[in-house]
Amino acid sequence: MKRLLLAAAVAASTTPVLAADVIYEEPAAPAPVVAYEPAFVWTGFYAGATVGYVFDNATEITGFNDAGTFSSRYLTDDDGVTASAFAGYNYEWNGVVLGAEADIEYLDSQDSRSTFRGGAVTGADQSWQGSIRARLGYGIDRALIYATAGLALGDIDYTATDFSGTATSSSTETGYTVGAGIDFAATDTIFVRGEYRFTDYGTRTISTAANSYEFDTQSHIVKAGVGFRF
Repeated sequence: MKRLLLAAAVAASTTPVLAADVIYEEPAAPAPVVAYEPAFVWTGFYAGATVGYVFDNATEITGFNDAGTFSSRYLTDDDGVTASAFAGYNYEWNGVVLGAEADIEYLDSQDSRSTFRGGAVTGADQSWQGSIRARLGYGIDRALIYATAGLALGDIDYTATDFSGTATSSSTETGYTVGAGIDFAATDTIFVRGEYRFTDYGTRTISTAANSYEFDTQSHIVKAGVGFRF
């Protein structure tokens, strides 16, 4: 009997201790959600320069008078080198890059001529052009693939000489330009560029005493360059 009472007393005295030994631990807090940040972001201002080659810088010339159209020729020997400077701004959102860019370009375009029936001689000479364009692209880490389109401006001198005299026109023509390219960031501040552009300046008509001549000037340019991000 004494042994039973002793065992009961021991059990009663140890129960609170065992209960006290049970420690409640709160569950670990979930890891914070970290927004995805691309390794490279194209947002910001930039500027740079390119060199390139202009090919098929062709002017279609049509001669006509009161009797109708009398001849049409293409000038295709205006191929040459180009050099340009550009500047713009990009904004990247979830990989999509929107931007605006302007450039000014020198063209080594020599006067091209075509002889019409009857001895008429015509020419179109372009020394510079520029553009203001929108850009839409997609950034894949350090590569930006883009399309571009906008307003083109070019200084073009037109001449036409026939038996009745000479007509000239020197003006800043407006047209459109479209193209595509790729920028690749070699470092966080320096990128290299490859681009193709097509430009069309529409038509310009000049007239001598006897005839009129309609010029339609277009060009294709491929270029490569380097830029700097600010």
